[in-house]
Amino acid sequence: MSEHGSRGARAHDTSAATRLPVAHLPTPMVPSQSTVLTVIADLVGTARALGVDDSVIIDPVRAVARLDPPAVIAASPFRFAYGRRRDLELAVDHVAGATVRRRPFTERLWRSAVAEIELPPIEGLVIHDASFGHAADRVARRLSSSPCWLYSHTPVSRSVGTRELRGLVDRLTGVICVSEAMRSQLMKRLGRSSDKVHVVHNGVDSRLFHPGESPPSERPPVVLAAGLQTPQKGIDCLLRSTSLLRTGGWRLDLAGGDWYTAGRAIVADSDDQIVRHGFLPREEMPDFLRSGRVFVFPSAWDEPFGLGLLEAMASGLACVTTKRGGLPEVGGDAVVYVEPNDPTALARAIDELLADDQLADELGTRARARALLFSTQQQFERFDQLVSRLRAPPGARSA
Repeated sequence: MSEHGSRGARAHDTSAATRLPVAHLPTPMVPSQSTVLTVIADLVGTARALGVDDSVIIDPVRAVARLDPPAVIAASPFRFAYGRRRDLELAVDHVAGATVRRRPFTERLWRSAVAEIELPPIEGLVIHDASFGHAADRVARRLSSSPCWLYSHTPVSRSVGTRELRGLVDRLTGVICVSEAMRSQLMKRLGRSSDKVHVVHNGVDSRLFHPGESPPSERPPVVLAAGLQTPQKGIDCLLRSTSLLRTGGWRLDLAGGDWYTAGRAIVADSDDQIVRHGFLPREEMPDFLRSGRVFVFPSAWDEPFGLGLLEAMASGLACVTTKRGGLPEVGGDAVVYVEPNDPTALARAIDELLADDQLADELGTRARARALLFSTQQQFERFDQLVSRLRAPPGARSA
């Protein structure tokens, strides 16, 4: 079967309703605005709709609010302190990981997060990492003897060497990557083949994220962008491109957390043509995406997946992005690609979509059709296939 978890889903050999619940354990470093929590909420919500009460082990300030009733089975008292001490401890971890393949600070972080937690009967423990997942499995095994998976939403830290990475994969039941690009990168770093590494593409709720009543061509020339407002996300390139736009009356609406000094200066001189909305709750994102004509996702780094792009595509927007990481897997031939960090090329692409009504509508229609290949239901089915397969005798498990 193809690793593309969002295409041609087949019926399970084992019904989801017959398996024991899975417990999801996000790293203590995951912020409340993270895509990681969105993915967990989608997986748990879909499981519940099928009669399986999957749960989440999570800090109360990062509760998955979209789940009703809440899925939190344990509330960790953990709080992570930033500062010079943390930087020193991380440096020590890097040295220890490279030499003795243990990370004392990261393991202490996880021990604090899972202190005094008692799990109900589960079939699997799924660790969701965001940079710190590479040491979690040692601590997680104290919680449960169940199969332990690493759901890798971001590339494993570059500080993790080959020997340490191989030890991690050997200890785990399996690793889930959110794109083929991430899987290829991980396999390259492993330096060997492994049938433990799988792909489950993220999904989008196409009922929540859907086109507006009017097509893109009938909307004002508003350009949208969403996500962390940082240079690696290409926000500086996008802001520089606005001075090169030839289309009159344009406006750039930005949604997302974080910001950086140079970006603030550009926005301050924009004469209200650039509007910062800050972080928007998930329930407000569909209306935000249906308010514009063009969506831009100009990432300058190897995006693990690009959920923000997928949500804009599901909303029927004409989209512009880059060929970095997993983005081509999401966009296919339904989006416009430009070189990263090229404000001239980006401005040219935006101008074309603002000026050409037929092209904007055609791309919006193609984007919506492409997005429907990545549903949350198909995402769950692929995930559940991997989890349920653990029930089969070892000789019956295929790669």
